[in-house]
Amino acid sequence: MLPELHRTSQTSSATVFAFMLGVALTGCTSTMDFGSQSVADYASPQKNLTICSGYGCIIKDKMSFDDPVLQDLTVIMDKGKGSAAEEREALFQAIAYMEKAVRDEIRFSPDVEYSYQRNAGKRGQMDCVDESLNTLTFLKYLKRNGLLRYHIPLKHYAERGLLVDGRYPHKSARMLDDQGVSWAVDSWKGPNGTRPEIITLAKWYKGRNTAQQY
Repeated sequence: MLPELHRTSQTSSATVFAFMLGVALTGCTSTMDFGSQSVADYASPQKNLTICSGYGCIIKDKMSFDDPVLQDLTVIMDKGKGSAAEEREALFQAIAYMEKAVRDEIRFSPDVEYSYQRNAGKRGQMDCVDESLNTLTFLKYLKRNGLLRYHIPLKHYAERGLLVDGRYPHKSARMLDDQGVSWAVDSWKGPNGTRPEIITLAKWYKGRNTAQQY
């Protein structure tokens, strides 16, 4: 739960605003545009990618995957070619693999889980804004190379939590399956290169973060 706001007559609107602003500027809430962040600038062509880090994508690295990486991803995603459910299982491995490949190529320290403020501004450290944009880039890369058969990456990341509802704001990449069901692909909770969370967007929207994660 968020720290409780004092609801006495002595609490000014300025005090409440300052509190909410302070929370809003931490970790995953570094941009509060409620889903308006376009990924057009991060729409990967066949090889080129923009990788975000530093919290709020203040650091951008350009890179490309070489042919051996694409070959490995082809093998991984071929395991999921039977159905949308199988493809999501393959995505667990593919997203983790791509995170490791990016880290090896750009040569930054492994990203830790969550959005601890001591890591803000550091190259390679990612809050949920960075994670969402990078994951969408990975999904688009897979799609453009014919490796994502049953899902379509969606243009805007998902957002939940408005502070006033007792939840810290959080963001996630999302995709649509061949049956019209939306899914969250969220890499924020685990260290770089581990399994992302892939759950229905409806379930993801009900989630809650804790202050300890910032």
